[in-house]
Amino acid sequence: MKGLDTIEHMKSGNADFSDYLITRLNQLAGCQETASFDAKLGRVEGVKLL
Repeated sequence: MKGLDTIEHMKSGNADFSDYLITRLNQLAGCQETASFDAKLGRVEGVKLL
């Protein structure tokens, strides 16, 4: 997920924009994974479902 891809993921995905934004910001900060309780977001690459 890169740059404006955040918006595209929101449009085509099931999670909220804020979820995709947080995931992208974490990637930019060097995180390999974003942990989430959100089952919808858990299907996104780079997100680990807790």
